[in-house]
Amino acid sequence: DEFKIELKDAGPLYKLRLELKPWPEMAEPPTWSISQLVLSRPETDIDFQIGRCRLGLGEGLETAAEFPTPNSGLEVLHYTVQVATGSEQAQPFQGPVSVCLIGERGDSGRRPCYELGPMAAGDIGEFSISAVDLGQLKQCLVAAEAATAGAGWHCDGLMVTQPNGQQAVFACGSWLDPGQGDGKTERLLRLDENLAEDEDNKQYEEDAKALIDDIAEQAARRVQELHDAEDVQKSRRSRRRRQSRQSKRVF
Repeated sequence: DEFKIELKDAGPLYKLRLELKPWPEMAEPPTWSISQLVLSRPETDIDFQIGRCRLGLGEGLETAAEFPTPNSGLEVLHYTVQVATGSEQAQPFQGPVSVCLIGERGDSGRRPCYELGPMAAGDIGEFSISAVDLGQLKQCLVAAEAATAGAGWHCDGLMVTQPNGQQAVFACGSWLDPGQGDGKTERLLRLDENLAEDEDNKQYEEDAKALIDDIAEQAARRVQELHDAEDVQKSRRSRRRRQSRQSKRVF
């Protein structure tokens, strides 16, 4: 397939995202297999190293995939997303939940998850999002599709675990339901600043400890060098005294 896209200047290109959006009248869940993708621009062509990629609806499949440009120096990371259902959920919610992670390097796009199953009060569901490195996470867009008004989802919050083990918490505590609360079905959540501050403090303490250890190591090395130099001087003075005594015996 070949098609043309006209865009305003979007700045340096560092990644490309493909999304599969099924039409409502489709009888069967669609799938899309991609083996090669070449982006042609007036000045150059970009050949994305895809290998094998299969998008679709179903177990083990994702509806979107991202690919870094060959010279970007970035890689695809896997983020683990945990969603918590609030205590006000009287009846289990059955419907897709979509999440868009937003970081310093852009966003992941909306990623729907159809495999969470019925979520009752206190339940925690988990799924993963693969995206080109987003940098430090800042915000998160969460949405839920209710079958009818009043049958939505009470979202307590989300926790995203990054590949390096760092966790980002996004508190919500609101309904995603056209028939409850303010009627919103999606919300833009900001990073829990208290946790972020704790993480920053922890990192600061680790950096400070590393700096203190480095200074102590350098000081110990310098003291040892001074001791070694003093030992060398003592050895030289002792050798000169012996040589002086031997010279006196000769004369």
